[in-house]
Amino acid sequence: MNLANRMLAVVRGEVPWHALNTEGLDVRREGDGWSIPFVRIPALTPSIGDVAQGIKNLSSRPEELREWASFVLAAASLVDLGSLENSPDGEDLLSALWDIAFGDPLDVKSKCHLEKWLEKG
Repeated sequence: MNLANRMLAVVRGEVPWHALNTEGLDVRREGDGWSIPFVRIPALTPSIGDVAQGIKNLSSRPEELREWASFVLAAASLVDLGSLENSPDGEDLLSALWDIAFGDPLDVKSKCHLEKWLEKG
């Protein structure tokens, strides 16, 4: 699996963030933050559905979900979430992602929208 495919699998919650280390990256948790190296490849631009899949796949494991959301938000050199800001659904998804990263559970509105977000994949 190459780095782009591994990164997509991380975003979709199919493999943990530390699986990126098998691709030659040195990604580490440092206190409340992250050490994520800059790489000279285009950042992955995930769809709304890709990020929603990550939420769904990890929703039964709250601590892993929180850590995953924190990583996805911090990994700007690897994941470009900018395109999600261009739609109301994307903005709602990003808001849910920030809430999850700070330890809040997925709210009722976001749970209701999850299936719609998955269809946008």
